[in-house]
Amino acid sequence: MQADYVVVGAGSAGCAVACRLVEGGARVVLLEAGPKDRNIRIHVPAALRPLLKDPKVNWNYTSEPVEGSAGRRISLPRGKVLGGSSSINGMLYVRGNPADYDGWAQMGCRGWSYEEVLPYFRQSESYKQGGDPEYRGGNGPLKVEDYRTILPLTHRFVEAAQQAGFPLTPDYNGGQQEGVGYSQMTRRGRFRGSTAQTYLRAVKGNPNLEVITGARAGRLLFEGKKCVGVTYRQDGQDKEIRANNEVVLCGGAYNSPHLLQISGIGPAAHLKDIGVDVRHDLPGVGSNLADHFAARLKHRVRGETTMNQLSRFPHVVPEVAKYVLFGKGALTFGVTSAMVFCRSRDGLSSPDLQLSFTPATPKDMGQGELGNPACK
Repeated sequence: MQADYVVVGAGSAGCAVACRLVEGGARVVLLEAGPKDRNIRIHVPAALRPLLKDPKVNWNYTSEPVEGSAGRRISLPRGKVLGGSSSINGMLYVRGNPADYDGWAQMGCRGWSYEEVLPYFRQSESYKQGGDPEYRGGNGPLKVEDYRTILPLTHRFVEAAQQAGFPLTPDYNGGQQEGVGYSQMTRRGRFRGSTAQTYLRAVKGNPNLEVITGARAGRLLFEGKKCVGVTYRQDGQDKEIRANNEVVLCGGAYNSPHLLQISGIGPAAHLKDIGVDVRHDLPGVGSNLADHFAARLKHRVRGETTMNQLSRFPHVVPEVAKYVLFGKGALTFGVTSAMVFCRSRDGLSSPDLQLSFTPATPKDMGQGELGNPACK
């Protein structure tokens, strides 16, 4: 089998890359290790919690026990399904702070300043709720919406944050991120707006795109120093596919470096230790991962409605009806309804903390979890 491009990983990046290549007229094969996104929990926003432990759609990685985590293994959820982590995450849409992109550009990442990436953010999204057109787009495949389920408790949090000195930020993906604001979600109406249901949907039926699920990549194929294809295993059989132009790795912060290393690209000493023949000594592969801890605090409240109450019988019955009939109510809830972006200390040029408010308490509150290394 051959194509112009082979994209490995049909997650947040892979679906977007495949879509744009097909729109440009290229023939693309998109490989995904996981299944199609048919699990109903994927598409109902409030049903996301079980997905974070489900081995059918999640790689279920964990960190190594180290002193900094008190010897604990901390959960690292990663999507193994069409749409990747965008099919199992909390659906928050946060671009990141402009200073982060400018810092990368200053360190040598050409083309990555905020001014240079902003047009692509605008091109990628469809945000129809009054954002500044200088920063927001209205015709892209990625559907971005303001939160629909805002309980009074969320308003109280936003008011309290302002009383504490944080300015109200009407659109934290607009001209100013710092301050307190209501959350935005990647949602397609009443359903989750994963990249599979937005980017891939935009080119559905195009004969230039073939999506192969249940296809776990094995190793990259080379002719000399040129990567010309990839092997994969599907239904117990080893197969391979070749690319006329390029193989694009979109396996995320964990799987892409892993595929490179088992294909012989990475730090030579490490590859030899794990019994892999060195094709190219590239020390940076698999190094310098920057992730973020989610430190959770919980409080009891009185006289306020929370998602805990709305998710239990009998309160959940009318919420189901609201969702089915109108696409509203508790079942449209994602993970965080309001956020504060702030600085941990004086002297910083931009925010380095994200405080997320959720009017709910998950059952596994004390287990600990690391955030997604991709933007949420």
